[in-house]
This record gives sequence, C-alpha cells and structure tokens, in this order.
Amino acid sequence: MFKLNTVLHHGRGCLDELKELEGNKAVIFASNSMRKYGFVDEVLSNLSMESVVIDGVKAEPEAEEITKYVNILHEERPDIIVSIGGGSVIDTSKAALYDYKNATLIAIPSTSGSGSEVTAASVIKENGMKKSIVAPYLQPSHAFLDPRLPEKMPSQLAANTGMDALSHALEALVSPLSSPFSDSFAMRAAKIIFENIEKSVNGNEEAREKMHYASCMAGIAILNARVGLCHVLSHKAAIFNLPHGYLNAVFLEHVVEFNRRNEEARNKYRMLEKEMNIDLVDEIRRIKKEIKIIPLKNIVNEKDFMNKLDIISSEASVDNLMKFNPVSADVQEIRKLYMRAYEDAY
Repeated sequence: MFKLNTVLHHGRGCLDELKELEGNKAVIFASNSMRKYGFVDEVLSNLSMESVVIDGVKAEPEAEEITKYVNILHEERPDIIVSIGGGSVIDTSKAALYDYKNATLIAIPSTSGSGSEVTAASVIKENGMKKSIVAPYLQPSHAFLDPRLPEKMPSQLAANTGMDALSHALEALVSPLSSPFSDSFAMRAAKIIFENIEKSVNGNEEAREKMHYASCMAGIAILNARVGLCHVLSHKAAIFNLPHGYLNAVFLEHVVEFNRRNEEARNKYRMLEKEMNIDLVDEIRRIKKEIKIIPLKNIVNEKDFMNKLDIISSEASVDNLMKFNPVSADVQEIRKLYMRAYEDAY
C-alpha cells in the first residue's frame, strides 16, 4: 500500500491559495519567526474565517506542554487548524489534534527537514526522550510549500534540517516496508539533498527551494516506509537537549555502515552510489564537515554521556521503530553504535 492524502501546494506565493479553504473557525499554531517575518499576517489575510493565533510555539516541546494547547482547542472548537513553522510547530499542533480530533489540519512548513507536513506522525518529548504518536487523522489535508519561508532559516538550522531530511530518505530507502513507489521518492529526495545541501546552507535561494521540496518527498517516503535505527538513536539521545536534525546527522553514516549487513539494503545503497558516483559513508562525512556538524564529543560532556549511555541504549533497543530497520540490533550493538558516534571526530 502506498498513500498520500495531502494536497500539495507549491511555489513562491502559494499561500494565496489558502483563500480556497472552507471552514468556520481556525486556530493557528505559529513560531515567533513566522510572526516576525509577516507570514502569520499573510495567513490571516488569506483565511476567510474567524481565526485565533497561538504564538511562540516552542521547539521540541515536552508532552506536558501539549495539555495547554489541547485545552485551547476544546475551548475555541475550531474546524480548521493551521500550523505554520518548523517541524516542532507542526508536531505540536498534531499532538494537540490527537486529543481534540475534530479539525482538519493545514501545514505550512518553514524549515526543510521534518516532512511533518505530509506524515501521520507527531514526535514529542517525554522524560527527555522522544516518542511518536501516529494516527491517520494527523496527516494534514493540505500542505503549502512556499519557498519564501525556508529562505529565512539561519545557516545552521538549514544544515540540521537538511540532514534530517537526508536521514529520512536513506532510512525509508532500506526499510522492510519500502516499495518501488516509496523508493522513487526516497531516491529522488536523497539525490536532490546531496546535490543542494551545501549551497542551501550557504543561503542559495534556488537550493533552498529544491531542499524544501526534497524534504517533502522524503516525508512522503517515510509516511509509507517509516524510519529506522538512526531515528531510534536520535530520539533517545534527545535527552542531551540537542536538535533532532543534528543528532540524525551524528548517527547517520554509522547506521548506514551497520545496515550494510543486509543484502537488500546494501544493494539499494549501491544503486544510489552508482547513480551519484559517490561512496555513501564518505560523502555523508564530507558534507557534515563542510556544513559544520560539530562532533558530539565537542558538545556533550563525556561523564554526562557515559552516565546516560546505558539508559538510552536500553530504551533504544525496545523502540517500536526498530522493526522498520533492515538489521536488528540488541542493547550491546546499540551501545557500540552510540560509542562509535560519540568518539568520532570526522
């Protein structure tokens, strides 16, 4: 089965097409940056319905923060939710919708990494580590991919979110749930990202637009094929309060190396390598250095890392996403992967 229930609006100025939406009342979840750059006002001017704005939605919220948003939805009773911002903003609105249920979700991503504008999942923190909430009604009915929004990203955010999108493409490609249809999105997304991520980080507008669409393509791939071990590792390492995309970048090539044990995964990696004339692991490492993905050891104190290593390894070994990885991993193997990534200075 391959599915995509989201209508995609794309191109510069496509927010004008919000005028076509029908509804009685909207609640808008927005990041501060989208208010700052005038995009929230643009959304409001295009919506032909009563609207309430929730400003300043935090990045990577804890589960308890969602309760206040759930209460707002039950109080306002919207039939439309518009979420404008990065993946955390969209995931926050999804987490609130998971409880509320009675609204259609419209997603307007401002970053190019999460793919949350097309997926049926919300990822939030609980006790410092990340978990996924999945329900069919969390998949947005419309996504607006306006390249003016990601043009505002700082370079390091473009780097982190770009590596998040790359991890989505590479994990979907080798997932046991992959199909020729999801593979087509995963392969195309990976190729675009490899070709454009460095230019995007350096602020090139054309590259930013290509990355925005590639991120969505990778999102379509994981909607159907899911993510695996790289995301398992990063979700648990969220306990160190580091950005999700950064953590995926830290672990990505180590997971690719690990997954080469599986023949089908190995063959798919080779297909991509042959098409692009690269060695996948070498290219990931080269890009990470170029876009200034700082080694984990330079950020996380060794004592703190070692104190938490056993708990994150244990939690990772029982994560449900492991079933979507082509190679199984026990606690000791996961622990070794964490150590290898931590000690890696690339």
